[in-house]
Amino acid sequence: MATSEQARASAGLVTSRWKQFLQRAWSGTLDLLYPPRCAGCGRVDTLWCDACALAFSAAGPLILAAPAPLSGSVAGRWHEGLARAAIHTLKYENGHQMAVVLAAPMAEALQSTAWKFDGLVPVPLHATRLKDRGYNQAEWLAEAVASRMGVECLPNALVRTRDTPHQVGAGGAERRANMEGAFEPVGDALRGRLLILVDDVFTTGATLQACAEAALAGGAGSVFSLTATAARAGARAAQP
Repeated sequence: MATSEQARASAGLVTSRWKQFLQRAWSGTLDLLYPPRCAGCGRVDTLWCDACALAFSAAGPLILAAPAPLSGSVAGRWHEGLARAAIHTLKYENGHQMAVVLAAPMAEALQSTAWKFDGLVPVPLHATRLKDRGYNQAEWLAEAVASRMGVECLPNALVRTRDTPHQVGAGGAERRANMEGAFEPVGDALRGRLLILVDDVFTTGATLQACAEAALAGGAGSVFSLTATAARAGARAAQP
């Protein structure tokens, strides 16, 4: 005779499978009512068409001038055209699939360096913003790159201690002031680690600088940054 614990476990498994079935059915219904569109060109029935994928892959990664205390910065693409469209879908349209698309040039950017590192740390969202959005796009990117490269992802190594204001339209100095002291390390998770901070867009580098300061305060040995894109207005390509 099954014990009460086994019965509850069995009931829980049935409930979980039923929920999965309903989620798949609902997702299929939504696809019928609102077919997916390519993030790049809007073509119906695909999230990333072959033509956009080919054009996106033609560009190369970027080596950026790294603001202190970062030891280096790279990005997959400039924040324009198809790359910007992919970021918009990822960030504002729950486009988890775009993390895999963007991870390819991000991994290519890392492989173009000689950096030594042993973990990827996504830039954290404040709990309030995470609750509103439902996900952290930087974490999705870090997980996709980590999976592609076979390295460790450390999504809980840093915490955002205050809900900083939106940075759209803010200049470099204002962004830097907004981000001052906004992050803290969690315990000794970063002690002695060689880290890559991961975010969606490098605008002026202020957020990444603040994260790097927190990571170094937590004992990290060195900190680099990797972003899916970089804004031409704020980022600078490194001099050869």
